[in-house]
Amino acid sequence: RQILIANYLTLFQICMNHFKIPIPIPAVGKTPE
Repeated sequence: RQILIANYLTLFQICMNHFKIPIPIPAVGKTPE
C-alpha cells in the first residue's frame, strides 16, 4: 500500500508541475524553452 501511495504522490506531483509550468509563463511573459 505504501508503494502505491508513493507512486500516486509522484504522479500527482508530476501533474501539478506540468500544470504549474504553463501558468507562470504567460504571467511573466517569458518562455524558458
